[in-house]
Amino acid sequence: MRLMIRLSAALLVFWTSCSPSGPCVFAQQTAELRVSVGAVTKYSGAPSSSDRQRCQDFLDLLETQLATEFLKSPEVDYLDRSSLDEIFQELHVSSDVAFDQSSGPLRGLLGRLDFLIVATASSPTSARVRVLDVETGAVKVVAVCERRTSIFASRSAAAPECIASIVSQTQSVVKTRLAVKRQRLMKAAVAKRAAQEQRTKLAQREREEVRKRAQREKEEETRRAQEEQTAAQQRAEEERAAQQRQAEIEDQINAARPKYEDAITRLSAQTTFWKKIDGELRSRGFSLRSDVQSALKSAQLTADRCGEFLTAGKPDALNTCINELSQELDRLEKYRQ
Repeated sequence: MRLMIRLSAALLVFWTSCSPSGPCVFAQQTAELRVSVGAVTKYSGAPSSSDRQRCQDFLDLLETQLATEFLKSPEVDYLDRSSLDEIFQELHVSSDVAFDQSSGPLRGLLGRLDFLIVATASSPTSARVRVLDVETGAVKVVAVCERRTSIFASRSAAAPECIASIVSQTQSVVKTRLAVKRQRLMKAAVAKRAAQEQRTKLAQREREEVRKRAQREKEEETRRAQEEQTAAQQRAEEERAAQQRQAEIEDQINAARPKYEDAITRLSAQTTFWKKIDGELRSRGFSLRSDVQSALKSAQLTADRCGEFLTAGKPDALNTCINELSQELDRLEKYRQ
């Protein structure tokens, strides 16, 4: 019951989703549902019996009467015996084997047939009739049909009483089979609808993933562009700062250059003076005092170091070096006094 409720709810959704511009496919399929019924006859007596033809006539009469009754039902598609005979002639199988209850489902043999009526007779007055479920191989109806006779003991062409019972019982299983077919069709419709919805969701998900991926790529491209722009601005600022620093250094070097040149001039004068003194002393057999020689050497080394700072563009070190050189030159000046 719960399954039917769920299927009915799903079916309602399916119906409401049908296009209003055309008929619903499911409704068409439901309206066209039929149950296929066919009949075969078989003489089961001795092959040489003189009653064989009369048995076959009785079986033909039964089949004709069954066909007449079933053709009145709008729910049944009746297959005439000739069509089924062709099937069995092509398959080369015995009806006794094919329709034995123990043989299992017969769907592979009979295609779209739902129920098969098998009538067998070995006597011209009696026949055994079975209604088989082709899908399962189960026997649904069993009846024995006796041929009617007139009051004069002659054979009558009237339908045996079993015909009405067989048709009635078969109609009952037909209705059950129709319900099963509707339920199967309903399940198939729901499954198809669910599969379609799943495909739609997957397609939407794929489109969303594509959109998100494109958005991420765009955001990543924007981020890289911003980073490149920021890096370019930073490089430009660093370059301007370096240029500014270089200009400041050049200004400081230019400011210190006169002091350096003055100190170098003083050193040159001191060196010239003390060389002259050293020459005069050596001519008399003497030499300069060691502290003077050491001061001259230290002043020369300091001057060389100051020149390196000047060349390297290090104004702070240059100013410090010039001050040291000036102090050393002042000491040499004191030695002259």
